[in-house]
Amino acid sequence: MKSKLLAATLFIAACGSKSAPSHTTPTPDQTQSASTTTATSMPAATPAVASTGKAKPAYGTYGFDTSGMDTKAKPGDSFYRYANGTWLDKTPIPADKSNYGMFSVLSDQSDERTKTIILGAKGAPGSEERKIADYYAAFMDETAIEKAGLDPLKPELDAIAKIKTSKDVTLAFAQQSRLERRMPITTGVGQDDKDPEHYIANIGQGGLGLPDRDMYDAKNKQFEPLRVGYKKWLSTALSWTGAKDADKRAAAVYALEEKLAASHWTRVQNRDPQKTYNKMTIAQLTKLAPDFDWKTWLDATGLAKETAFNVNQPSAITAAAKLVKSTPVAVWRDYLSVQVLKHEAGYLSKQYVDAWFEMFGKTLSGTPQIKDRWKRGVDEVTNAMGEAVGKLYVSKYFTPETKQHADELVHNLLTAMGQRLDGLAWMSDETKAKAKTKLSTYNPKIGYPKKWRDYSALEVSPTNVIANDEGAAAFEYNRQLAHLGQPIDRDEWGMTPMT
Repeated sequence: MKSKLLAATLFIAACGSKSAPSHTTPTPDQTQSASTTTATSMPAATPAVASTGKAKPAYGTYGFDTSGMDTKAKPGDSFYRYANGTWLDKTPIPADKSNYGMFSVLSDQSDERTKTIILGAKGAPGSEERKIADYYAAFMDETAIEKAGLDPLKPELDAIAKIKTSKDVTLAFAQQSRLERRMPITTGVGQDDKDPEHYIANIGQGGLGLPDRDMYDAKNKQFEPLRVGYKKWLSTALSWTGAKDADKRAAAVYALEEKLAASHWTRVQNRDPQKTYNKMTIAQLTKLAPDFDWKTWLDATGLAKETAFNVNQPSAITAAAKLVKSTPVAVWRDYLSVQVLKHEAGYLSKQYVDAWFEMFGKTLSGTPQIKDRWKRGVDEVTNAMGEAVGKLYVSKYFTPETKQHADELVHNLLTAMGQRLDGLAWMSDETKAKAKTKLSTYNPKIGYPKKWRDYSALEVSPTNVIANDEGAAAFEYNRQLAHLGQPIDRDEWGMTPMT
């Protein structure tokens, strides 16, 4: 679930926007300075009108909040503590947050506004507004969700229980990938780093229940509470499937994930753009991992017609392919069942939500309390239909006049940057010309996209929250898949207007 900031954020990108920053939410009267990188006074949540007749800033004055500093701290030891120490000591983190910062108050306001828009959404069956309303209504119908229990997932769990061969496992990997669940061999579509005018299908490592390979290493004692909590979660999830020996089977799943983790590249290795770029043909994929049924996987992921792929971590793919063949199919069945439950437990009845949050909220993230249901509902609708909601948000909160002013501001900024380049005595004429060329490629993105996303292919049920979550994931996968073979869309947005 992503969090959102305020509309009208000015975003300038040379190649196109990607992912939005993640923020959490405070209450306005608690916010005095930033807990992230700066400290800024933000005492009030209600706009006031100055004697000039112009509205004052809604969230305090501009400048630096000296009252939030800790002047006893030595700035040379920790400038962060020096700048923010008093604010950090006095400001509580809300119970449904794992962290807390400046932008959180804006996120809260955006959530409140988005909730109002969602509740007011109306329209004929099949229209975007009706889909927005139905998606939210299905998530908020706790009575129906409690009554359904685990039933909405039984068809999927029953299908996994019928898996008998490694080919079946491979097919399941592909099917789960199309629901945007990260399997041991996972895929996605992105810009080709060495051919930036085109998209490419990426193949990479995945499939871990814990966020990082190092968390599985027993030598890293600081992660022991996470390992204990995760093993408990695995056993609990398997007990939901009717497993009588859940602890034993959970241990086997954990051991499988340990092997996957041991083969994964480290974060440092994954930051190397040269090592993570390995363009391969299907023949080269087969040579890299001959134990894997690439034809089955490529057909089921919709990638069979592609002639080239970027393999991010070749050695990890080789290792995962060997595990597909060497690991008992029964262990893979349990692994896949747990993956489904991990991704969907948050949409089930209370007992499943509580167990899921105990591990992935409290234990893993340190968040004491789950978000109010309406906030989670807003997150879900925004994640699934962000631009559809954004279209309504913009019409209410981001006027054409505001858009024009923001466009002018950024235009003037780029003009000023060009003028500054002209005046740089230390830069040669040749370098200035190249800098001007680079400046001319900047693509300002202000408030909302030039072309709104089309959600006509997304089916939404007013009663089935699981179907909606999986349908939204499949819709997004297919949308990304459609990029292949097309020129790069530099006007595509990676964030919502609310952000």
